Amino acid sequence: MEWCYICGTSYENIKRRGEEAHAPTCTYHPRRVQVRRGHEQAVQGQLTALVHGGPVSETLEKARGARNARVRAELRPLAAQAAERRMREMEQQKEEKGVEKKRRLNLHAPWEER
Repeated sequence: MEWCYICGTSYENIKRRGEEAHAPTCTYHPRRVQVRRGHEQAVQGQLTALVHGGPVSETLEKARGARNARVRAELRPLAAQAAERRMREMEQQKEEKGVEKKRRLNLHAPWEER
């Protein structure tokens, strides 16, 4: 059975009810509703409570937030360095090959030609 990967609606339900079967927050819903970040976090908390069989402790949430912040702080500079390195390598390859920049054509209608 097929499912919507965003909201989890079954394919049969979508066939029966149409696009309205999607959740109001799903990108495929015809009248999509924007959701605030706090609401998204509340829904995520409910899902984790369902998975773990009870509410998740605040210490666990704080630890998860701290870990995510640490990972972001460590990975963003590394990602920027990698992007800069790739750009330099591409420029070096262009210089080695001697590839000239393509000349952009400036097309005009026949009656506008000079």
